[in-house]
Amino acid sequence: MATLEYSRDALDALNELYDEDEDSAALIDVLLEELETQPKLLDELCRPGNRHMNEPPFEVKRFQEMWRNRYTVYILKIRRRDGSVVEHRVIYAHHPQRDCYYVLALMKREIDYEADAEFIERICTLYEDYDIPRY
Repeated sequence: MATLEYSRDALDALNELYDEDEDSAALIDVLLEELETQPKLLDELCRPGNRHMNEPPFEVKRFQEMWRNRYTVYILKIRRRDGSVVEHRVIYAHHPQRDCYYVLALMKREIDYEADAEFIERICTLYEDYDIPRY
């Protein structure tokens, strides 16, 4: 059964987001808790392009820059009830042998995280710290 774990960076970012935008932080928190309690839903996190109409709705995308470098990192895009998008993305990786998803970070939507070298380096370090294989 798949599990979900959180990096210290991700937990700190979520706590900071509560101070900035409590509604968005709460939506992210609710979805992550829902994923933890619903293994079938958690299994959907490695299927890019899927849109899930649960509450809150979300979409899974590949973090293309990371995939080009053989890191299995995904982006979780969350929507509000009115259809608007939460301003932060959840960045996570999957370790298939452990069947574990690792929430690595949160990233503001307006930042070009595909081109942010410092952010990508931080994600690579976290990925390697969890000893997730590259493919």
